[in-house]
Amino acid sequence: MMTTRRRMFMPNTKAMKPSSKLTMIKLTKATPLPDFLIKLVFSDNSCGILDFKPILQRTGSLLEPLRDPIYFNRCFIEMGALCWPNGLELGAESLKIKLADDHAIHESDREAA
Repeated sequence: MMTTRRRMFMPNTKAMKPSSKLTMIKLTKATPLPDFLIKLVFSDNSCGILDFKPILQRTGSLLEPLRDPIYFNRCFIEMGALCWPNGLELGAESLKIKLADDHAIHESDREAA
């Protein structure tokens, strides 16, 4: 059975740094932390801790289950995107831009430890 996935927010593309070559960014690791935080590691070795509470304040049937900390912690990576069992999918590029907008992105996994 094919699951339909929906994107939850549009990135602020102005926050992206110009680059001479286009590189596809994927998530390589997602670690749920207490208080609706998730540590994200990307394929370019950048990382950051995303505060999910502002996202959970939005309305929507896909967000409702994530308000339960046990369900929230069931996040996983599928094809480089952050996902939950109910079909919610957040693209790595959008997540990285959100972290950059929040000044929460680090260039290596060691910096966010």
